[in-house]
Amino acid sequence: MNDTQASALTDKIIENADIEWQESGAPYSRLFEDIYFSREGGLEETHHVFLQANDLVRRWQEADKGGLALFTIAELGFGTGLNFLCCWRLWEQTALQNLRLHFISCEKYPIKLEALQQALSNWPQLKNFSDSLIEFYPDHSPGYHRLHLRSQNYLSSITLDLYYGDAQEMLSQQLIDSRKKYQRNRQTKRRWKVDAWFLDGFAPRVNPDMWSPALLQTISALSGPGTSLSSYSVAGLVVRGLAAQGFTVEKRAGFGNKRQMLYAENAAAPTVKTIASTCSTAKSSTVSKIDVIVIGAGLAGCSTARQLAQRGYRVTVLEQDADIARHASGNPQAVLQCRLNRSASPEWNFNLQSYLYASRLYTLLAQSGDIEWHNCGVLTLDSAYGNTRKKLNNKSYEHYSSRVLRRVSALQSSALSGVEIADNGFFLPHGGWLNPVALCRMYLQHPLISVHLNTKAERLQYEGSTWHVYAENNDISASAANVVIANSYCAANFDQSSMYPVMPLRGQVSYLKTTENSTQLTCVVCAESYIVPADGGRHSVGASYVKNSTDTALSTQEHQQNIAGISGQATSLGLDDSAVLSGRASIRGSTRDHMPILGQLPDPNNWHGIYGGAQDLSAKSQALGNDFFPGLYLNVGHGSHGLATTPLAAEYIACLIAGEPAPLQKIVAAFIEPQRFIQRAQRERIRDLTAAQNNSG
Repeated sequence: MNDTQASALTDKIIENADIEWQESGAPYSRLFEDIYFSREGGLEETHHVFLQANDLVRRWQEADKGGLALFTIAELGFGTGLNFLCCWRLWEQTALQNLRLHFISCEKYPIKLEALQQALSNWPQLKNFSDSLIEFYPDHSPGYHRLHLRSQNYLSSITLDLYYGDAQEMLSQQLIDSRKKYQRNRQTKRRWKVDAWFLDGFAPRVNPDMWSPALLQTISALSGPGTSLSSYSVAGLVVRGLAAQGFTVEKRAGFGNKRQMLYAENAAAPTVKTIASTCSTAKSSTVSKIDVIVIGAGLAGCSTARQLAQRGYRVTVLEQDADIARHASGNPQAVLQCRLNRSASPEWNFNLQSYLYASRLYTLLAQSGDIEWHNCGVLTLDSAYGNTRKKLNNKSYEHYSSRVLRRVSALQSSALSGVEIADNGFFLPHGGWLNPVALCRMYLQHPLISVHLNTKAERLQYEGSTWHVYAENNDISASAANVVIANSYCAANFDQSSMYPVMPLRGQVSYLKTTENSTQLTCVVCAESYIVPADGGRHSVGASYVKNSTDTALSTQEHQQNIAGISGQATSLGLDDSAVLSGRASIRGSTRDHMPILGQLPDPNNWHGIYGGAQDLSAKSQALGNDFFPGLYLNVGHGSHGLATTPLAAEYIACLIAGEPAPLQKIVAAFIEPQRFIQRAQRERIRDLTAAQNNSG
């Protein structure tokens, strides 16, 4: 990772805004010596400068009638979130049926949660919306935070992306559809653009970085025909900078004592394209046109199907077994915890954002009554780290915010868990557990999703801009322009994905009968094994790790290992071998670098025009480019952290297919996309060739 890539992740710790409270109750920035909103009326100013100036209601209504899938607003300077909340309220008042709203906001110095609550208390008329924001608002950690919010008085949801860091770096890290020539299904794919910009950073005289030529150039790159822009600032450098980027700029009447405001528009005329599906539901053994085929009905496949269906795609899920979630996703109690990394890195960012996204999603689904989510927290004891225990100290994970992870003593561990604990550890307050089978069933309960059980996909064939999926009897089970392979380590069965190293990893969970003491357990405790609070008179304890094994027969030895892995640190539970009721062994799919494989599949044979079986990568690495199988995606390799990583992975895949803003920065996506293995093979080959040349010389 070079210096530029490292800086794109920003510092390990986010610096919060330094706020002074005025007598009126309004927040004032000490750093920028400026107010966050007008003393003459923040709501009215937002409506005048941003909502009305960009003519949002009319544009929304016209786009809604035209069937446009998404309207994207981007903002510089989130501040107290007032602009966003006012926009959200107007969005719901407009009562649209076919249009989704995506709001992106950049903030280098996010205000602390407590300050946000105090600031928004000035606007009781926004309470239904501000309460939802406050519940999920992160005031920590750099990078992209994607929030799906739902107000208390309306059923619709809105997507809010908070980009924490330098605006130029954060926006330039957004994935743009650079593979346009490979996107053959143009009806369902487009290069996304920002439809309206809110430029609301502090004034150019005190915050010049927010108005720099480089940032204005990035704004132009993310804009398209008909993109509008408004700001309270009419500074000459802003006017000239936007004009230099091809915007037509005009000064309009300002708000309050501000004589003027700025409005700009991309010079090209706007176009509205329909992305409505004209496809029908697939039927077994017939060639049917559907939007997307998802292979696999575990957490990865079911969550992907749901995210696509919510975007209007018709989805057919093909599952080889007689029911969904029969493998690693079939345990009755799955734990949500964050895979911890010792330093700030793209892997750290992905694991952290996946975990936070999953926790927010499960909380939202539980509030809607869709699932039962036990947000009890996860206590990870030092003994969980085995031979690395001596290396742990209070600074081992200092790059995590205390709101995400905090160090606890043995005494605090006992208080948090409700049972006597003899070890120090780390506590994850946003962790917990749920039933993954119930979650998968909820995901698939959508009118645009059809599920075909007992359908084992054996082969993929690309013909005439369409993927055909062949089943065991060599009949076509379904056909579509897009296919997502989400069947764990079985992805190796397809020629197109056979080279990607997803290995089987056996894991056995033991079900233990509760004791009088164990029923007092109030959170998940992880030592060498984990134990989940009681459900239905039993605990789930696990899980074993047996590499390259697909055997699902129960093992007495692994039961004993599971119990020994927790009883040493929680002796008061009174659990031993006699408590074993039963168990369950299943196979996970894991990768060498412990990161999932997500994204569009590269095609190493595209250079000679063949869409089919892939050859040995090392032999052809010198000829590999950036060519991809059109419409073919991979979502596998989640290992034992699928409950944490599959929600954001599904969102990422859906955004790639739909051509929407990605929830991951480019530097982070590079560490989970399939081509990382091709690039590593290329680097290894170059290194070997260089070494051979040096030796021969």
